[in-house]
Amino acid sequence: MRTGDTMTHPQRRHRDVLVEKTVPTGKAALDVGCGDGGLVRVLAAEGALAVGLEASEAQLAKARKAEAVRGAGYLAGQAEHLPFPDRHLDVVIFFNSLHHIARYKMDLAIEEAARVLKPEGLLYVAEPLAEGPNFEVMRHFDDETEVRAAAHRAVQRAAAERIWHELEEAFYLTSSGYADFAAFEEEMLRIDPARRQAFAEHSAIVREEFDTHGTRDPKGRMRFEQPMRVNLLRRM
Repeated sequence: MRTGDTMTHPQRRHRDVLVEKTVPTGKAALDVGCGDGGLVRVLAAEGALAVGLEASEAQLAKARKAEAVRGAGYLAGQAEHLPFPDRHLDVVIFFNSLHHIARYKMDLAIEEAARVLKPEGLLYVAEPLAEGPNFEVMRHFDDETEVRAAAHRAVQRAAAERIWHELEEAFYLTSSGYADFAAFEEEMLRIDPARRQAFAEHSAIVREEFDTHGTRDPKGRMRFEQPMRVNLLRRM
């Protein structure tokens, strides 16, 4: 699903958009599917009491080994069973994670977010769109067109419920840089080793797309822009 003019939106850092939209200082925040905990540490550095929830033991281990930031913590768990009491949190974040949840559990995950949020609490969902240079390269070994669309439909269904007030839908661009194709391959397989077979099978077209869609930056790195969508909902 293409969204028209998303490639004309400003270049932003994920962390800057998150902080701008959620204003985390003094808030209790949860990052669902936190990966290595990078955004949890950003939130904590901004003055939040931030917890990252992660199902992957390997990712959770990385988060816990990272340099400690006061106010940051990590838990093992699933999005559809959040280990928090009702009305406990000010912000729940799904950053690039909702589309990784099984489709039949996406609605459950958002319902859990509603349960643990205080009245007036914020739900922040940031998802990459199935378009742009970064997507064009990745789609040959990991085409997420359908799951990304399913995640957005789940957000739209939630926004239509009376328990939510939709505050904003916004778009921005981010970019990733790689020294060369080998560095790109290493990073893609580090993120998800399950991609290895598909990457090997389609390496020729992936390399061609890498050279076609990448743009050299002043440091000689190949950069790939990715449009992002942010949906911000307030718990009623």
